[in-house]
Amino acid sequence: MNILKCYINKKICNSSYKNDNFMNWLFNLLSPIVVGVKPAEIVSFPPFDKNRDEKISFLKEFFKDDENIEIAEFPYCIDCKKMFIYNKKALDTTLNEKRVVNFLTLYGYPNSYNLDNYLAVLLEKFKEEIPHEIGIFLGYPIKDVMGFMGHKSLKLTKTRGWQVYGDPKISDYKYEKIMKIRKIHEELYREYLNIAN
Repeated sequence: MNILKCYINKKICNSSYKNDNFMNWLFNLLSPIVVGVKPAEIVSFPPFDKNRDEKISFLKEFFKDDENIEIAEFPYCIDCKKMFIYNKKALDTTLNEKRVVNFLTLYGYPNSYNLDNYLAVLLEKFKEEIPHEIGIFLGYPIKDVMGFMGHKSLKLTKTRGWQVYGDPKISDYKYEKIMKIRKIHEELYREYLNIAN
């Protein structure tokens, strides 16, 4: 995973941000998005975090020159801030499937797919709540999102990263891909720490 190694060796290691625990946690979470295995993630910054503004500024600055990664900030609950962080290419591939488009049109998304238009609808919904169909944007299999939303033919099979409904094969495959990238991130980050110390 050369792109992930580049992030660890150049962007993360050369960063001026000093909170190593936060940085390691954040990029472990976001590493599947960086390489495009997962299309998006939501990161929360609660009001009781005294370093919240510093962390948000760091996150925006870190990705500002990355043409693939975008960040949309939205308020949630009382003074809680959330960031919707997404890989444009991966999200476009995820959403631009006929079955997904047909599903999302049932929840107010345009019949004709366009990434910017779909994101505009999602971000508008974020003003009221985080909608259940967010699972599609986060890369969960459509069957799991439908099951979570109460589709009668899909029964809960297990919970593994998210609630899995029906046949778990595709869900397990996606989960394993995500976890593999996170494991690679951990190994690369440990390697960096060993070199730095």
